[in-house]
Amino acid sequence: MAENWTIKKLLDWSKEYFSQNNIESPQLTAQLLLSEVLSMNRLDLFLKFDQILSEKELASYKKLILRRKNHEPLEYIIGRAQFLNFTVRVSSAVLIPRPETEMLANETIQLIKETNPFAVIDIGTGSGVLAISIKKTFPDLVVWATDISEDALIIAKENADQTNVDISFHQGFFPNSKELLLNRKNSETLCIVSNPPYIRTHDITSLEPEVKENEPMLALDGGTNGLDVVKEIFDLITGLDISVKLLMEIGFDQAEDIKDLAKFYNFKELSFIKDLNKYLRIVRIVK
Repeated sequence: MAENWTIKKLLDWSKEYFSQNNIESPQLTAQLLLSEVLSMNRLDLFLKFDQILSEKELASYKKLILRRKNHEPLEYIIGRAQFLNFTVRVSSAVLIPRPETEMLANETIQLIKETNPFAVIDIGTGSGVLAISIKKTFPDLVVWATDISEDALIIAKENADQTNVDISFHQGFFPNSKELLLNRKNSETLCIVSNPPYIRTHDITSLEPEVKENEPMLALDGGTNGLDVVKEIFDLITGLDISVKLLMEIGFDQAEDIKDLAKFYNFKELSFIKDLNKYLRIVRIVK
């Protein structure tokens, strides 16, 4: 990069550079990365097209574009991601929130309105987006968030603090049952929500490099058939001596496997919810 690089010139060059390297949304990517370096919003970039970047700013921007060129996700580079109507911190310790998980959050909120549970547990909380969205909607509801990853819980706790919500966190798969059941008042129903690892081990290599080379394998790999953690969740709710409503994100091609597995557990109700592409992506179970 030479001297006298204006914002417009740099954005034009970056768009072409990202396009040549098969980076998704090259123009938007360039705008977001340059906004990060210059600490300004995207609108300001357009209002200051003729502003010349300093050598320090150019050097900082070059580091970011090289990271993106090497398929590091944009959200990890800037350290944050949008989920519904709030922003959270993300790192390679947690999955980047996706539209399917926003749908799962909205479906869970609707289920809570219908069933009035005494508590909600988000199993495998990651960045905490599900638990946070629930607590923001129902401030008086007891919400637990669990994860076996200590690093993920650190991120989730920071995000809860940042969004000013009071969530109980637990490192592990499930909180202490006695402590949890103390919250029962006028309801005997527990709501569990989860976006578990559900990708089959042999399918990991076919994922985009942004995913397989950067996102936490602990949150992706669901074992040989993608159902290892799903089975753990089914075992868990079967052993609880209370009514349980479960909402869980699943792979786009796993509905039949889930049906077959659920038959073994003899759940009261089993239904699926389609995503915008008409895939069955959320399973709803009543135990």
